[in-house]
Amino acid sequence: MELLRHVAMSLGRTIHSRAYHLALVLAIFSERNRGLSTTVPTHHYLWTYGPTAVLVILSAWWRQIDYRTRQLMPWVELIRGPNPVEKTLLLDYISPLEITTFILAIQNRHWLVVASQVGFNLVKVMIVASTALFSLQPVDIARNSTSLATLDTFSGYLLHDASALSQIDFQPVYNSYWISSLGMDFPAGTTEKYAYQTFKPTYGNTTNITGTVDTFSGDMGCEIGSLANVTLLENSTYVEVTSSGCGDIKVDTSRPTSKKGPLSYVGALESVNCSNRANEDDGGASFFVFMSLWEISTQDSNDTYPLYNLQSAVALVCYPTYAIRRATVMLDSAESLKPISVEIHQGEDSRLLPGFSRGQFAAAAEMAFGSAPDLAGNANATLADPHNLDAFTFLAMQQEPNLSLADMLRPDVLQRISGKTFGLVSAQLAHYNLVGRGRNDLTGSVTTSRLRLLLMPLSLKIMQALLIILIVLAISLFSLTPRHVVCRDPGSVGAIALMLATNPQVLRLLRDSGVYGLKDIKKLLSGHQFQSVATDRSFKIEAIPQTAEQPERHVPSSPQVKWWRPFVVTNMGKIVILIVPVLLIAALELLLRRSRSNQGLGDAPKDGYLRYTWAYIPAAAMVTVQTVFEFLDAAVKTMEPYRIMHAGPSPAEKSIFENPMNKSRVHALWDSVKLKQTPVFLTTLSMLVAPILIIAVSGLFTTNILPRSSAFGVLQTGWFNETIDTADQAASFSNDPNSHYNYVNSTGLMLAAMVTTTDTPYPHYKYENLAFPQLQTVGRMKNAASLANATTILSATLPAIRPRLNCAVIPKDKNLKLTVRKSQNPFARRLTIQLKTDACPMDSNNGYLLEQVDAPLRGSIGVILKQSLLNCDGFVHFFFGPISVNTNSITGLECSPVADNVPVEATVSLPDFRVLKTQVLDSTDAPTLPSLDKLPAVKLSSKMINYFIGMPWNKTSIQTQDQGVYDPFFQILVSGRTAPNPPAFNIEDITQIPRVIEAIDHLFGVIMAQIVVRLPIAEEAYPGPGSLSNGLALLFDGNLTYTGTLNYNGIRLEQSHISTRFLQVSLGIMFLCALAAYMQIDTRKLLTKNPTSIAAVASFLADSEFLAEKEGGGLGIPTGAEWMGVGELKKQGVFEGYMLSLGWWWKSQEDASMERWDARGFGIDVGQSMKV
Repeated sequence: MELLRHVAMSLGRTIHSRAYHLALVLAIFSERNRGLSTTVPTHHYLWTYGPTAVLVILSAWWRQIDYRTRQLMPWVELIRGPNPVEKTLLLDYISPLEITTFILAIQNRHWLVVASQVGFNLVKVMIVASTALFSLQPVDIARNSTSLATLDTFSGYLLHDASALSQIDFQPVYNSYWISSLGMDFPAGTTEKYAYQTFKPTYGNTTNITGTVDTFSGDMGCEIGSLANVTLLENSTYVEVTSSGCGDIKVDTSRPTSKKGPLSYVGALESVNCSNRANEDDGGASFFVFMSLWEISTQDSNDTYPLYNLQSAVALVCYPTYAIRRATVMLDSAESLKPISVEIHQGEDSRLLPGFSRGQFAAAAEMAFGSAPDLAGNANATLADPHNLDAFTFLAMQQEPNLSLADMLRPDVLQRISGKTFGLVSAQLAHYNLVGRGRNDLTGSVTTSRLRLLLMPLSLKIMQALLIILIVLAISLFSLTPRHVVCRDPGSVGAIALMLATNPQVLRLLRDSGVYGLKDIKKLLSGHQFQSVATDRSFKIEAIPQTAEQPERHVPSSPQVKWWRPFVVTNMGKIVILIVPVLLIAALELLLRRSRSNQGLGDAPKDGYLRYTWAYIPAAAMVTVQTVFEFLDAAVKTMEPYRIMHAGPSPAEKSIFENPMNKSRVHALWDSVKLKQTPVFLTTLSMLVAPILIIAVSGLFTTNILPRSSAFGVLQTGWFNETIDTADQAASFSNDPNSHYNYVNSTGLMLAAMVTTTDTPYPHYKYENLAFPQLQTVGRMKNAASLANATTILSATLPAIRPRLNCAVIPKDKNLKLTVRKSQNPFARRLTIQLKTDACPMDSNNGYLLEQVDAPLRGSIGVILKQSLLNCDGFVHFFFGPISVNTNSITGLECSPVADNVPVEATVSLPDFRVLKTQVLDSTDAPTLPSLDKLPAVKLSSKMINYFIGMPWNKTSIQTQDQGVYDPFFQILVSGRTAPNPPAFNIEDITQIPRVIEAIDHLFGVIMAQIVVRLPIAEEAYPGPGSLSNGLALLFDGNLTYTGTLNYNGIRLEQSHISTRFLQVSLGIMFLCALAAYMQIDTRKLLTKNPTSIAAVASFLADSEFLAEKEGGGLGIPTGAEWMGVGELKKQGVFEGYMLSLGWWWKSQEDASMERWDARGFGIDVGQSMKV
C-alpha cells in the first residue's frame, strides 16, 4: 500500500505537473513563433507517434494504480471495519466492467476507486486527443533584414519641358476608368492613391515582401467657390467665382449642347491661375471644377444651340500638388507583386522631384485629362448625350457605387470624389510618365511560406484540462489512501490462505461452500460483519456476529452446481474477440486501396472541428479494441492459477502463490516463459502489441493538397447578337445579375482598348480572339475545399465565336492608284490611295475610294482606309509596307469580317468563368456539339473598327525620315499586347506578308471579340434552328448542356501505408495470440464462481487440509507466516514439497471409502483431486 502512495505522489507531483507545464510552454512557443518548428511531411510520424507513445507509457502506470486500488479496496474496508460482507469479503472491483465499477464505487462512496477509475480513463481520453495534437500546415514566416532591389525610380526630368509634356497621352485617364469600372487590376507600382518604386527580393519563393521606398501621390485640395455670375454663351458658359484662396476667377467652360433635353448635366475641369497665389512656386496654377444642371427653355428645330435655364450649379477651386514620401510597401509575391498595403511614414518630411515643380505637375495633370476627350462618349453613350461631361467629371462618377448625376451637385460629394479622382489619375500619371530605370539595393523583409508544426487548439485545450484533473486526482490518491491496510500483497490465493490461517473463524463459516455460488455465500455470511486486525505478529480477519446469538448457518441441502465462465471465453465472446481484428484488417485494406485509387478517401475541410474526427474516431476505435482484449487478458490471468491446479498437482510457487494479474506486462511475459504459462504468454504478448495500435493509428490519416478532377456540367444561357452599327446606341442584353460588364457597344470598345493596350486579364467569357456565350454551372461545384488562393478549373469543349477576316491581296492594276507627293514636313510625303472595288462602289471620285495619309521618306506605313469603314458595308481595306522611292512595296488587303462558330477546348476558372487557356479544335478532332449547327451566325459590323481607331490614341508625328507611320490599329499590331515578342514579322519585309496578314486577322479578332453583344436564351420553346427574336433574345430548342472535367486543388484525406501496415500486423498478431490462447485453455467445469473476491477465494480454501489442521500442527504453517515474504517462506519450508490441486474432494475418509458422491467438496487442497 505504501508503494501505491509513492507512485501516486510521483505521478501527481512530477509526471502530470511537468507534462502540464511542458504543454503550456509549447503552446506559448508555438503561438509566438507561429509553430514549433519548420519540418517536412516525411517526418510526419515523429509528431504523430511520439506524443501518443509517451501517453501510452503513462497509461500503463495508471493501469497498475487503478488495478491495485480496486484490488485493495476490500482490505481498506476491512481495516476500517467492522463492515458488512458486501463491502468487504464479497466486494469485487476487479471483474466488472469499468462503468459498473465506477457506479458501484460511487454508491459505496469509495472515492479512492472513483479517483483511480477517472484517472485511468482520462488518460485514455488524452491518448485519443493526442492523435490530433500536432498538425503540419503552411505558415507565413517573416524574415527581416533581407536584401531587396528597387527596379525603378521617380525622375522629374522626364517631364521637365513642353516637349516632354506633349508625350502624355490618354493612358493615365483611361487606365483610371478601366480600374474603376471594368475591373482592371492596378498596374504594378500603383494603388488607388499612390505610385511607388517597384522592388523585388534577390531570391524567389516568397509570399510577401516589404520594403521602404519612395511613393508619389497627387492631391487636389478643393474649396467651395461662391458663384457670382453664370452666363450661357454661344459656344461656352461664362462663370465668375470668388474663393478665399484664389480670389476672383473668370472662366469659360463647357455648355449644354444637346437637343435631347429636357435636362442636361454639364461637368468640366478647367485650368486657372489664381491672382492670390501668383507668387507661389507653382505660379498660382489651379483647377476649377464646375458641375451644373440646365433645363431647356425654348428650342427651335433650326437652332443649333437651344436656350437653357440654369437649375443648379456648384463650383470648386482646387490647388493641385504632389509629394514624394517614404512609405513601407508590402507586396504579394504570389500575385505578381500586387500591393497589399502602403503605409506612409508619418512625421517624415515630404519632398518634390528635382526639375519638376508643382506648376509643372499641374500642367501635366491638365495634359492627361485633355488627352482623353469624349471619355463619356466612348465609355457610356447614355451619359454622353444629352449630358456634357468631360473626362474628369465622368471619371469622378465612377469612384463611388450608385453615384448619380444629381449627387454630384452636392458640394460635399463633388469635393470628395474630385479628390479621389485626382489622386487616382495622379498615380497613373506618375507611373507612366515619371518613372525611369534605376536599380538600387535596399533592406526589407520577406514573408515565406513554410510548413510549420502547429499545436492544434482543441487537442491542446483538452489535454491541458485533463492534465489539471489528473494532477488533482493523483494528489487525491495520495491523500485518500490509508496506511497499513494489509500485511502482504493480497493478489494471490496463497496470500489469502496465509491471512485466513491465523483465524479459523471465517473458514468455519465457509465450510463446504466451495461448490456454492456467490449468492449462497452471501447468505452464509450475511449474519456477520468483518474486519481485519493487525498486530506486531499477526494479521487476521475477524467475523463479528450482528446479534448476540450465533446466527444459524444457511447451507443449501443440495446445492446446484453452476460453473462460472467469463464472457470472453464463451462461444459468443470468442467470436467477438476473433472477428474484430479480422474485420478491422479488411476495412483498413479496403480503405487503403480506395485512398490510393481515388487520391485520398475524400475532401477534407481546411479548418474547423471536423478535422479532428479522422484522428479521434480511429484512435477511440483502437482504444476500444485494446479494452476488449484486456478483458481476455484479465480473464486468462485470473483463471491461470486455477487452471494449473485443475490440470494436476502443482507446487505452491506455481499455483497458489502465482498471480499474473499483479505483475506488469513485461514481468508477466517473462514469468510466463519461465513457468510455461502458454495462455498467459499469448494474451500478455497481445497486450504488449495493443499499444502499437494506438500509436500507429495516430498517423493513420493525413491531409494533403492534391489535384482533383471530376465530371461537371455547364449550361449555355446565351448567344451573340450582331454588332451594333452606331456608337450612340446603348443597351444591355445580359440577364446575368452577377455579370461584371454590360456588353454593349461602348463598353465593348473600352474593353477592346483595354485588352489591346494593357496586360490586364481578358474579360470574363473572352480570350484573345474568341468570345464564349454566357454559361452557368449545373449542380454543386467543388470550390477547392475552401483553400486560400485555390482555383477551381473546368476543362470542357464549348461553343464560341471567332471573329476573323477573309482577306485577299489587292492586285496592283488600274483599280489601285498609289501616288506620292511632297509635304510641308521635310521628313514626310503625302501618300494618296485610290481604290476602285466592286465590294464598295462609290458615286464620287470616279468610283474610287480616296484617302491621303502622311508617309515618311524611307520608313513604312500601316493604315486602314477610313473611307472604306464609313462607306463599305462589311469590308475593311488595309495598306502597309515600306515606302522609299516608289510605292511598289506597299501591300493592300481587302478583307471581309466573319464570325465562325467553332468548338473550343477551353480551360475556365470557376465560378467567374474567366477563360485561362483555349485551343480551337478541328472538325475531325472536336466532339459532337449539335448546338454549333443550330446557333445562328453572328454578323460583324466593320464600322466598329472605325469607332475603335477613333478613340484618343497617340497620334504619330513624323520626326525622322526613317520613321514608321501607323494608325492606331497598326500601332497596336507592332507594339501592343498582341504583338509578338520578339517580333515575328517585319512590315517592311515584303517576304513576310503572310505573317502580317495573320497578325492583322488575329488583332481584328481580339478587338471584335470584345465588342460583340451577348443575348440571353429566350424561355419560350421554338421549333427549329436558333434565331433572333426582336433583337433581344435568342430562341433555341435543344440541349445546351456541356460536360467537362472539373479540376481543382482539394485538401484530401489520405491513408498512410506505413501506419496501415503497422495496424494490420499488430491486429494480426493479436488475432493469432487470441486464437492460440483459446486453443490452450479449457474453462469448462473449472470454477464454480468468480474468484476475484476474498470470500470466493476463501470458499475454495475453507475445506483444505493445510488450513484445517493448522491448530494441530498439520502442514506446519508457522505463526506470523502472513508477514513473511516469498523468500522467508521458502526458508521456513512452508508448503515445501506439497502439491496442490483444484477439484472435487471427499469430505472424509469414510465418505471416500464408501464412495458417497453426495458427500464431495470442491476447492483447493493438497494432493490429487478427483476427476469427475
